Amino acid sequence: MDIYIVRHGQTLFNYLERVQGWSDSPLTALGIQQGKEVGEHLSLVKFDSIYSSDLKRAVDTAKYIEEKQKSDLEIKETELLREAYYGGFEGGSEEGPWTPVFENYDYAVEAIQENFSESLNKILKEQSNKDIRDIIAGSDDMNLAENYEQYSSRINRFLDTLLGEDYNKVLIVCHGGTSQLLLEILLEESENISEPENCSTSIVEVRNNTIELVKFNDISYLK
Repeated sequence: MDIYIVRHGQTLFNYLERVQGWSDSPLTALGIQQGKEVGEHLSLVKFDSIYSSDLKRAVDTAKYIEEKQKSDLEIKETELLREAYYGGFEGGSEEGPWTPVFENYDYAVEAIQENFSESLNKILKEQSNKDIRDIIAGSDDMNLAENYEQYSSRINRFLDTLLGEDYNKVLIVCHGGTSQLLLEILLEESENISEPENCSTSIVEVRNNTIELVKFNDISYLK
C-alpha cells in the first residue's frame, strides 16, 4: 500500500497566524490555487480511496484532487483526521498555545513575533510531539485542549482501520499537525519529521513488514 498524505491549502487563519485546530476558516485564493496544483500533480495517480478530515479546509482541498481523478471516488470524511484540538486557544493568536512551549524550553518568546513559522518548525524538530502537546493541553485554562494521548489515540484508530484495507494507493487529506503525527506513528520515529507545508505531499510505502518514507513535504509542483 502506498499512502499519500496531503496537507490542506493555505487558509485565512494560516495567513493571519491564528490558532485553527477544530475551528475552520476558508481557503484563501492562494489555498485554492494550491489545491488545484496538487490535484493536477496527483492526476495520474490512481487512488483506490480518498480519506479526508471532516473540516471544510481539508474537504475542499480533497475535492480539488478528486476532480482530477479518472474515476468517481467518494471522499470519506472522518473526524479522526482532524487537527489537534486547542480548546481555549482556538481562534486566538498563535502566540497563545506556543508561548508556554517556548518558555518551557527556554526559547526566546520574541522569536514567535519575529518569525513564527521558522520558530515553530525549529521547536517541532527539536522537541517531542508528545511533550509539546501535553504542555499546550496543560496550559489551556479551559482544560479542553487535547493532550498527546487523546490526539494520538484517534489517529491510531484511523490507522488501524486503514491498514486493515487492501488498497494499492490511498490518499489522506488532513492538517499540518495530523500529517506529522501520522508519519511519526507509521514510521515509529520523529527524526527529521515536522509539520509539512500547505498542500505538500508525503508518501509512505507499506510492504509486508516494512514501512518506508518515500517522500516528505514535496511542494515542487506549487508555483
